[in-house]
Order: sequence, then structure tokens, then C-alpha cells
Amino acid sequence: VHLRQSTHQRVVKKAVELDPLSLVANSVLGLGYYWGRRYDEAIQQLNRTLELDADFPLAHLYLGWTYAGKKMWQEAIHACEQFAALSHGSAVSLGYLGAVYGLAGDSARALRVLAQVEDLSKKRYVSPLYRATVYLGIGDLDQVIFHLDQARLDRESFLPVINTFPLFDRLRSDERF
Repeated sequence: VHLRQSTHQRVVKKAVELDPLSLVANSVLGLGYYWGRRYDEAIQQLNRTLELDADFPLAHLYLGWTYAGKKMWQEAIHACEQFAALSHGSAVSLGYLGAVYGLAGDSARALRVLAQVEDLSKKRYVSPLYRATVYLGIGDLDQVIFHLDQARLDRESFLPVINTFPLFDRLRSDERF
């Protein structure tokens, strides 16, 4: 895993070197730092990306995850709220916003976001992963496992990477995970 991460970092750094204005490459570099639990480097990189374009949604999302990793809840909430606004309240944004509210100790707001996810799912398909993510924030691990299993049955494409996704670290000791 370390070899793959370092190879990934080298490739993405080279991409940023070749195209320093690429919002995607800059964000992915920050994401790599986040995934490696190198939170301070991720914050620096993602803020550099936002200096290029303050309205680039993915940089806000990755920054929200990173701040959550550092338990910097107000910053995590702000970044996830920015992502939600820029992505027009997408299911993805609501799932992570609800998770951060819950992790920050605001279960009431997390449950309101969960209700929004449920309402959205009546209009179009919403991956169970986003419900699982909100429940993760709230701390209802039985619901997390239930919805992750639903996501597995739906063949959710993001599921294979949650095994190493830092946001799910608190679930690793649960044998059902």
C-alpha cells in the first residue's frame, strides 16, 4: 500500500508540475494527502486549489473530509456546506454534510439532512452509501452496516475504496464492516 501511495503521489505531483492550474490534479494531490492521513499537507494543498478557483466543489469536499479527520468540526462543516451549495444539494453532498454534522455532535442537524436524503430518494435514485455516511456521523453503526450492505447489493462504485477511506476509520473494529 505504501509503495502504491508513493507512486500515486509522484504521478499526481508530476501532473500538477505539468499543469499547475489544473483544478482536478491539484485537488487529487490534496486527496492523496488526505487518504494518507497527512492532514496538514492536504489542507495546504486544497487551500492552494481553492486559491485557483474558490468555487471548485471537489476541493471543498476533500477539505471537509480533511478537517473532519483533524476533528476541526466548524471548518469541516463550513467546507461541506460549501460543497453542498456548489453541488446544488446533491445526494453526495448531503451524505457527507450529514456525516460531519453528526461527527461534530449535532445529531439534530444530521437527522434533518438525512430527511433531505430520504426526500431526494423519492424523486430519483440515491445510493444507500449516503444514508450510511450520515448514520456513521450519528454513530448508529447498525444502520451504517445495513445501508452499506444495501449499497453492496446496488453495486455502489465507491464501496471498494471505503475499506481505506479515513472517514470510515471508526468502523474498522466492527467485524461486520
